[in-house]
Amino acid sequence: MQLNILGNILVVVFILLLIVSRSKSYLVENITNYEFPLKDLYTVGFYILGLPFVTLDLSRLKEATRIKYNETYADYYANLIMAQAITLTSLAAIVTILLSSFVSTGMRMPFIVFGIVMSAVLYFYLTKRMRREIEELKREYLRELPEVISKLAILTSSGMILSEAIKITATSEDAPLYNLFKESVGLIENGASDTEALDYVARKSELHEIRKFTRSLAQTMDRGSAELVEFLTRQSGEIWMEHKQHLLQEGERAAGKLLAPVALSFGAVIGVIVIASMSSMHF
Repeated sequence: MQLNILGNILVVVFILLLIVSRSKSYLVENITNYEFPLKDLYTVGFYILGLPFVTLDLSRLKEATRIKYNETYADYYANLIMAQAITLTSLAAIVTILLSSFVSTGMRMPFIVFGIVMSAVLYFYLTKRMRREIEELKREYLRELPEVISKLAILTSSGMILSEAIKITATSEDAPLYNLFKESVGLIENGASDTEALDYVARKSELHEIRKFTRSLAQTMDRGSAELVEFLTRQSGEIWMEHKQHLLQEGERAAGKLLAPVALSFGAVIGVIVIASMSSMHF
């Protein structure tokens, strides 16, 4: 009965927060329900984030959103993801308390503990998901880098200027690194230099390998087309070798990760055999 009352109070509080936070609705107007389910409720999270006594460190989340989204919107998406986590976690906790009043007395406390743990898991999943997506995006960048450099080497060796080679390469595929180069092409078309466009790619990717390549490429551009072609050809071979080594290392790590589930499965089988043997001896 007390849990039922507590649940109802929390529902009323959530509804009041939803009403009070209506002024924040403009923050969720331009996002989709597909990417951010129940987006209209996130105003509650935005309202809580705006309270003077609520201080959360969003720096690592902003690092991730700066890579996935335009740098201009990094702060917005970091706050949006945190508002989503706060809102959905609060809802999960409220639903848990409401449903606990329908559970038998003996199972009530385990049910509440389970619900709270699941709410915490949901919070960490929502706040860490972006970082996992960025790690996967970086792996995609590394996988595509050798191919991009090879295309640039072929195009420049045929006499094409670098900016035009970047444009043709960028539009040849619909993939993460190619799309990043498309953004740099947009900068060039708006008046940015080749060096500035390459610097943008380096900063947006936040990868040492790409930063090293673009820095060296920018330095080579001033030495003439002959050295540029030689540099790209040499880089193409070196990057492909590094890519092969990277694939081998990934394979070794994947094999290592498989050992744990295999060991657990083997332990479970042994456990079943031991229990079965002890049961037969008992009878």
